[in-house]
Amino acid sequence: MGGLHPLRRLRNRRDTGFVISLPDGGTVNLFTARSVVYQKGFSMAVFTSEKGKLYIDGNKIIKGWESFTGMYWFAIRIAWKQDSIIKGKEYPDDTIFYGLVQGDVEEYGNFSLAELNLGKPLVWKIPNKNLTWSGRRTPREVL
Repeated sequence: MGGLHPLRRLRNRRDTGFVISLPDGGTVNLFTARSVVYQKGFSMAVFTSEKGKLYIDGNKIIKGWESFTGMYWFAIRIAWKQDSIIKGKEYPDDTIFYGLVQGDVEEYGNFSLAELNLGKPLVWKIPNKNLTWSGRRTPREVL
């Protein structure tokens, strides 16, 4: 994830407001800092929408999936096609997407359409009209 680490904890300090403890031992005061706040479970990617289309970090999202476990898969492009073998079964002409995955951690990478389809009914395709408000997000700046 490019060296960015989830923050360890958020605590309340009366004298300075909310202070975040960073993995390297440093802190960020939420009332005095104008910086991006990252917490485990929140988005580090920038979500925007334009003309009914979702963009993440400036990349147009072509498809998205969601699960009951709170995971999201956002496809930016088709990376390649391949014959996949999953749990001993062959899935010919499987589509491998490149995009953003929001799970326990958030990261860019490749994922398989066949694997997503194996997750049904706990994983489903997000209708295109709903993409613009899908995914986990957090405010980008703290004033």
